[in-house]
Amino acid sequence: MEHLNWKTEVYSTHQPFLMHYLMKTSGPVLELGCGHGSTHLLHAYCEKANRPLLTVENDYDWMSKFLHYQTKDHQFMSVGKAIDHEDGSPWNIFLDSKIAQSTRWGLVFIDQSPWNGRTRSIQKLKDNGDILLVHDADFFPHNGIFGTEHKPVTRDVPGEYTFDDIFNCAEMYWPPTPWPGYTGPPTLVGSQIISLDHPSMFTEEYINELDIKMRELF
Repeated sequence: MEHLNWKTEVYSTHQPFLMHYLMKTSGPVLELGCGHGSTHLLHAYCEKANRPLLTVENDYDWMSKFLHYQTKDHQFMSVGKAIDHEDGSPWNIFLDSKIAQSTRWGLVFIDQSPWNGRTRSIQKLKDNGDILLVHDADFFPHNGIFGTEHKPVTRDVPGEYTFDDIFNCAEMYWPPTPWPGYTGPPTLVGSQIISLDHPSMFTEEYINELDIKMRELF
């Protein structure tokens, strides 16, 4: 339960939105970058839903903290220490692999290091993943990588962003205020084929319902 901390930890603000889209999708799930904010939740949900889960990480020492979750249906893969390659090139080991490109992923959660690894992952997987969730997504338009920043985020006030240069459909979701971090941080959900739910549906009441559903997994 200590890992369901989306109200207080910057690395977990995606949790309600991840739970929502897990419930709306089917098929294999891919996690890029393991962590306390996602791996526990994904493992618990996919185990109960009988969905295959693959976790890929660029730092084996960090990944080893989560290997006790490895099962026949939850596999782990290491691609080398991308901290030594800020262009994110070690992630190509996985992104160009047969399993990455031939699998139709129901959901892809993108939250790895370095930042360029996330960009590469979106470019490589957006056409064979039904739904892609990208944490800390304001970083990309703010730094001119992809997307457009129409109004920057300020403390507890969402910015305005569009992502039609990379996704056919995209929505940015902000955690309830007060935010644990200056920018939220927000979660981008993108798809080439699926219409997404408007952020306005994530009322305080609905997010609390999602929180209950997450806690029932453990």
